[in-house]
Amino acid sequence: MTAPATPPKPHQRNSARELVETIVFVVVLVLMLKLFVVEAFVIPTGSMAETLYGYHKFGICEQCGYKTAVNASCEIEPEESSGKTTFVAGYYCANCYYQGKFLLPSEGGQAPTSGDRVLVHKAMSTDDRGHVVVFKFPKEPQRKQTAQNYIKRLMGFGGETIVIYRGDIYITRGITHTPPTGSQVDFWKPENMHVDEEATRAKFFTDLNNGFSDPQGFQIFRKSDEILLEMRRVVCDNDFQAKDLIDMKAPPRWAAESAGWNVDSANSPKVFTHSGDQLDWLRYRHYIPVKDQGLLPAEQPRTFDTKDLSDSDVRKSGVVFRPTVITNFLGYNHGLISDGIKLVEQRNPDPVYWVGDLLLECEAVVGDPSAEMVLELSKGVNRFQAVFAQGKVSLVRTGTGGKELASRPTPITKAGKYKLRFANADCRLRVWVDGQAIDFGTESEYAPALIPKDKEYNALDTRREGWTQENDVDAPARLAAKGNVKFEHLVLWRDAYHTPETQTSGVSSSIAEHTQSFFVQPGHYLCLGDNSTQSSDGRSWGAVPERLMLGRAVFVFFPIPRIGFIR
Repeated sequence: MTAPATPPKPHQRNSARELVETIVFVVVLVLMLKLFVVEAFVIPTGSMAETLYGYHKFGICEQCGYKTAVNASCEIEPEESSGKTTFVAGYYCANCYYQGKFLLPSEGGQAPTSGDRVLVHKAMSTDDRGHVVVFKFPKEPQRKQTAQNYIKRLMGFGGETIVIYRGDIYITRGITHTPPTGSQVDFWKPENMHVDEEATRAKFFTDLNNGFSDPQGFQIFRKSDEILLEMRRVVCDNDFQAKDLIDMKAPPRWAAESAGWNVDSANSPKVFTHSGDQLDWLRYRHYIPVKDQGLLPAEQPRTFDTKDLSDSDVRKSGVVFRPTVITNFLGYNHGLISDGIKLVEQRNPDPVYWVGDLLLECEAVVGDPSAEMVLELSKGVNRFQAVFAQGKVSLVRTGTGGKELASRPTPITKAGKYKLRFANADCRLRVWVDGQAIDFGTESEYAPALIPKDKEYNALDTRREGWTQENDVDAPARLAAKGNVKFEHLVLWRDAYHTPETQTSGVSSSIAEHTQSFFVQPGHYLCLGDNSTQSSDGRSWGAVPERLMLGRAVFVFFPIPRIGFIR
């Protein structure tokens, strides 16, 4: 009988060697990824808020319950003038403008949350306009052996002339500028971007008055749907209503204009139910606290007065609520700081501009297929409507130059619940149903409104921004229904607003106040912050040389609640 074969000895594992090989592999992989693919960066400041957060705190509004992020970089970074940090002691609610306080550190108050941590893909293309990029600061790429990395949104490429006008970006390659000469020219510096500005402005306003019909002239930059939704900022979430205003029986922001509506609460309506064969309207008014044309002062109780008060009356009576235009107010910038004794507002308040680009969302419960619905947004002399009827949606522009722009089928062909979104931004109308965008091609685009003549301006529009009392104050947004329809979960947003870098004070009738032009030298980029009023960006320090570009920011990986792709 043959003896069984001796089994081979198992391979002896060298644990130490495997550990070393694993470490070497991981290190090489990380280095390869860092060198060629991605790298991680931390956002320190609020220049990209609220797309990306720097150091911040969250305030849960004591009145309406809305969660507001507040810039807290001043608690981490000392001021250049004093070398001291400052405690962020309170917030302004982004939704209802209530002033709330944070607990002191001795009372268990929150410390600032670290800024977003992002991954950057080290590749770029001409398709990246409007996307977020990371680069080394041209003026000082490195400070004390530490790289000075900035993060902004890419808006201009070399050879382009850019104009910021009333919050929007306009671009042309059709203007030839005389290049600076000399071997030591720093093309990124502001003086090499602000060239031929008078001629540029003349060309821009000529194109504006001609409806931007010149294909070689200025054209508005229209953001993609994804970027628009990333850059929107809340105006009013109707599910969050302030208890103190309800107790005062202050008029609600959303209210019925005509019969046919039943509401769940007279003082704080959130659900609006319609019946009947007439088209009946709901309208939004932007009631906010006013004192001396500003925000609430520190430690001031809120009151409501139904009288039509003059500015002098407001000064006498303290804080009142009145309807006004929707502005570029951003709660993130209006944290309250402590001087050791009392609360005071942040030192650099935002310059205030009217914002006419709005987005309206709601949930509609349709009782029968024959029901009709209208979502409407105002801007200046025009109102823009998305009319849902008979299984299609039509885009309509009313007022000066009014007409139907386009029509498309929708999935609203039977009774049911639908999530609707309507946007008017960058002179383009957009519609979503249940999160899916309706493709209108270029039919939903329109030319910006002409500059009103002197006699056509609203007398209250002292800065000549172009808003009207009838549309932008009395009804900046409306909803309508015919038949059995219920509206709920109403949210009104505004688009981000790009401001000119040089702000003027007081009242000005000069239309040039709202414009600023830049020429981007070849091989350079113009990068702007989303938090335009509080961003140190290309408007002030210049362009970014191509050699200093690090790549496109694509993903937030920390903190955990902020994880997601960057648009």
